[in-house]
This record gives sequence, C-alpha cells and structure tokens, in this order.
Amino acid sequence: MSRTFSDSLQEVLAGRALETDRARRALGFVIDGGATAAQAGAFVAGLALRGVTCDEIVGFAQAVRERSLKAKPSRAPLLETCGTGSAVAFNISTTVAFIAAGAGVAVAKQVSRAVLGRCGSADVLDALGVRVDLPPESAARCVDEAGIGFFLSSRFHPALQSVASLRQDLGARTFFDLVEPLANPAGARLQLLGVYSTALVPVLARALKALGSDSAVVVSSRDGLDEFSLAAPSVVARLRGERIEEYEVDAAALGLLRRQATETAGGDAAANAKILLAILKGERSAAFEVALLNAAAALIVAGKAADFKEGLAMATESVDSCRALGALEGVKKASLA
Repeated sequence: MSRTFSDSLQEVLAGRALETDRARRALGFVIDGGATAAQAGAFVAGLALRGVTCDEIVGFAQAVRERSLKAKPSRAPLLETCGTGSAVAFNISTTVAFIAAGAGVAVAKQVSRAVLGRCGSADVLDALGVRVDLPPESAARCVDEAGIGFFLSSRFHPALQSVASLRQDLGARTFFDLVEPLANPAGARLQLLGVYSTALVPVLARALKALGSDSAVVVSSRDGLDEFSLAAPSVVARLRGERIEEYEVDAAALGLLRRQATETAGGDAAANAKILLAILKGERSAAFEVALLNAAAALIVAGKAADFKEGLAMATESVDSCRALGALEGVKKASLA
C-alpha cells in the first residue's frame, strides 16, 4: 500500500479532512485498484460516518474526471440534469431533460442503473426504447442530432467498476453518489443537481464553482426529495459565475397545488416509463406539475428563463407543443441508428 494513501486513510479514520489534491490522489489510488477491499471499505465507510467536505468532493470529482471516457458533441453549452437519485419518486430528472431539450437546450445527461431504488434513469430509458449503452462518438452524435444524449455511467466511468461491488455491499449512500454527477463525460458546464440532503446543497454549489461550472442550481427539498418538491419547501443554492445565492422555493407560492409525496411516487421501469410518457403527452397530474417545476429550474440554469414564472410557462409550452415528446422520439431514433 502506498505510504501516501496509508496516511490519507489514517487521516480519514481519525476524522480529519483531506485537502483537495490529497483527496484526488487518495481516491485515484482506490479506483485504480491499489487498495485492498478492506482498505477501500474503511476509506469509504470512514468518510460516510464523518461526512465529506467541499474540498474532498472536488478532489474526488477530479480523480473520476481524469479517468473518464470523454464525449465531444459540437453543440454548446450543454446542460446536465443528473442528480444523486431518488428511491421514492419517478424519474424526474430524466423527464426534465426531455422538457429542457424541447425548449431548445442542448442536454448531455449521465444515466445509471438502479442501486438503491427500483428504477434508475438508464432503466426507464430502456423501457422507453432509448439505447443508452453507447460509445462516446455515438452518444455525442445523439446530442448533435436530437439535442439530447445520454451517457451511461458504467461505460464512461470504467474506473468506478473497481468499487461497484463495495458500493452494492454497503447498501447505503456514499460520496460516490455525490461525485458521479460532477463528472459529466461531455464536459457540461450548466447543471441542475438534486441532492439527498439539504445540508449538502451549499457544499455541492461550492464544489461546482471550484470545478468550473458556469451556471447551476443545487436543490434538496425538506421532505427528503432530491428535486424541487410540491410537498415541501425546497432548499436551493444558485451558482452564477462567481456568485452563489442561497434561498428557498415554495411551489405553492408559484401557484402550484400542494401535493403529497405519494402523488409523485414511482415504481419499476415500466411504471415510470408510463408516467414519463403521460407527462410528455401533456396529461395533467401531480407528476406533470413536479416535472414542470424542475424543468423551470433547468431553464433558469440554461439562461432561457429569467425566473420560475417564465420557466414554468416555457416548460409548459415545450410539452404542449409536443417538442418535449419530439426530443424523446429524436434521441430514440438517433440512439438506434
């Protein structure tokens, strides 16, 4: 074992934080297979118990980015809507990606298989007939041709496969859930990022700033949803250039009905595909409203909308004009070509 990693592991186990470069090198050692299973497990578990710092998240994201496959769409700027994943709601961020694309935003979204929940973003796309296991050039072509493309995490981050079984065995959230969304293979610099804890909202906003994002919204709702919620206020950190602003958004204040979390619950891939299609076809429901709310935030991030009122109107138009549904059909065709 590397002396450098051994020192870093001892620091983590002692509850002390790592500086950015030290975190980068430590995770690089782990995902390159340099650590034993016991050492990797101790490193991940120690960080889970103590909680990760902004500097550590930045360093870990750098390590993952350095080892990722890269895709190079010609379209720019690119929006990423990948979040930390919900075990409760339907695939909101994937639905948002189609609505944003229908509104003219170029979307490059990372997707993954379900780990903690019943249906990951890749699973629902499979059910919709979209091929996601594409090589870099094909995924980039989808973005260029359809205005939206998907990047399967396991394909574009092969180094993380060395810790896949560890993450599964732990059966709990780890810093990897925070880091993967920060390593977009197409280099997206616009991001709507949902996280599972309100305490992490400002931390992730600072991490995105340090990693070079131009515009971002980080959100976590007080009901535990890692998206904007209709059931409770949402805690937000808005990154614009060098500035980060923190505030809360209450859907009711925007004219949306207060809903129960059960009204936006998801199921397996087939059930979630049905919900997503119904939204893109304009069927009004709680799921439709929560998708519009989150899409409005995505359009703010992309500079298409000045505020939520305008964003909601643009998101509604994207759906009602069938352009959001057209984005789905377009990427399905491009992915199978």
